[in-house]
Amino acid sequence: MASAVTQKQYRTALGSLTFALVLLGLPALSAAQTFDAADTTESARGLAMGTGVRSSAAGTSALAYNAANLSLAHIYHIESGVAYDPGAGRFGLIAGIVDSTTDSVAAGLSFRTLVGGGTGGYGGYDGRVSLGMALGEALSIGLSGRYVDFTRSGQLPSGVSSDRVARGFTLDASLRVSPAPGFHLSALGLNLIDLESGVAPVQAGGSASYTAGGVFTIGGDVLVNLSRGIDGAPLLVGGGLEWLTGGRVPLRAGYVYDELRATHVFTAGLGYVDQSVGVDLALRQDIAGQNDTLMMASFRYFVR
Repeated sequence: MASAVTQKQYRTALGSLTFALVLLGLPALSAAQTFDAADTTESARGLAMGTGVRSSAAGTSALAYNAANLSLAHIYHIESGVAYDPGAGRFGLIAGIVDSTTDSVAAGLSFRTLVGGGTGGYGGYDGRVSLGMALGEALSIGLSGRYVDFTRSGQLPSGVSSDRVARGFTLDASLRVSPAPGFHLSALGLNLIDLESGVAPVQAGGSASYTAGGVFTIGGDVLVNLSRGIDGAPLLVGGGLEWLTGGRVPLRAGYVYDELRATHVFTAGLGYVDQSVGVDLALRQDIAGQNDTLMMASFRYFVR
């Protein structure tokens, strides 16, 4: 018994130390350039699957997309990721940690830093703390608190008098229902405290996913932008699929339609996973619209 306790304490200390080292590396990156801020923190898996297939997200991916799924599996994951926007020559870094090894409440923490450049570029940071609770095998709820602080850098766009893009505290909430094994449905509310910024748009929507045999996953998401100052209620619609080949190599592809930006997007990715680590690569490419490109790589360490 004493040996088991010691091992658990060792794993917890190792995980905390690794996460701290990742965060200590963020200021060094901030001195360079980072990528444009997305609506939310991304994971490489979610980026490769369109809008994230949020109902299937687990571990650190659930921290990014759907806090209600933090309790899907008993895990202790640490993840760090780097993204690159070749069009703007900018980089970014994300770090996250999730502990769902208890039977009551699962918790996660993430931090992202961004440094913009050029006319209209912006940077800063955001961080979130997420909690997920299982109310039974087929039902769970989640809540994330997020603090955002972004400013414009470089020359201000014409007609813009302030360098402030967004600053403040906002909330995400989600609910997950699993009517059958491998089949998940989620209701999502994002940035429920309106910061009146495109960096943190108020969105509501849902997600559905199905995983067959732990090998093949397919799903999709629909989000409606309810932010003040936006005409109508533009949709963000997407889906993706994942096939775990050989039990080790996940292959992913997805599609996104962003009505607000009038953009169609193709996504793809692959990775490697075993009992100790996971590595993921992802690409997001506009195929009609603004022609933006984003690439991302991440590394996950499975403490448990």
